Amino acid sequence: MTDDYSPTAATQAHRREIVVESCVDRLGDPATGATRDDEAVRAVARRSIAGLRTEARP
Repeated sequence: MTDDYSPTAATQAHRREIVVESCVDRLGDPATGATRDDEAVRAVARRSIAGLRTEARP
């Protein structure tokens, strides 16, 4: 039996977004000591992703 399902470009893009967003939680600051701020690194990544989404909209 063959699976004729072929996801649309929009579906594939949405899946990539989900994967990228789930990876943000794993990001961390490579600094050590008192200057380490993992959440700040994640916030920058989230803003970057949001900016890419905005640019991608027609």
